[in-house]
Amino acid sequence: MTTYESLIGFYQRQVELHQSLIDINSKFIAGPRSGVDYPALAAKMPQIRAELEQTQKAVFEATSLIFIALIVSVRANTRLTD
Repeated sequence: MTTYESLIGFYQRQVELHQSLIDINSKFIAGPRSGVDYPALAAKMPQIRAELEQTQKAVFEATSLIFIALIVSVRANTRLTD
């Protein structure tokens, strides 16, 4: 898997995690309903936030690698044309 593919995967995972947060928050905002396990939903929130933080960190690190690779590529191309 290339760095670009990893970056796309991280962004897709972030979308999924944000959707999970939206779904959970919607259940809380809707008000009390029978059959909804509110303590379990509340317990999932920190887990989702932690995973979201990890994916954001991974995106930051991957974009740094991509940027460095682009700089190296541009420098190599300019040396070839000089």
